[in-house]
Amino acid sequence: MHLNLHNTEELMFHDKEVQKLLPEFQDLFNQWKFAFVTPGFKALGKKSVMDLLNGLTSEHVEILEKHFKSKVTISKMDYHVVRNCKFELTEVELGLKNMEGFPYFCVSRDKEQVYISFWR
Repeated sequence: MHLNLHNTEELMFHDKEVQKLLPEFQDLFNQWKFAFVTPGFKALGKKSVMDLLNGLTSEHVEILEKHFKSKVTISKMDYHVVRNCKFELTEVELGLKNMEGFPYFCVSRDKEQVYISFWR
């Protein structure tokens, strides 16, 4: 089972049993429920789903695998508009490989570090 932005609401936010298994995310479940019943807050509901997906750890995945009786993978969401990174000179190439989805950037450096700001 692969949890992503399209199926997480149905599988986790509508399932009270899953919510009981993950009490540390109760604030996100409550936030989503508010957005679900209030028409003008649809974006808040989507943000709740993305925050939940990003907050799930390997321990949470194990709990979900026991509940769903299936292997679970998670599609994490990066919804930030700007990302600031600092790299050692020897690590710049490796760091740049992880910046897909950020088409714009600016670069500066000092003697030992490279500073890159990415934005969408």
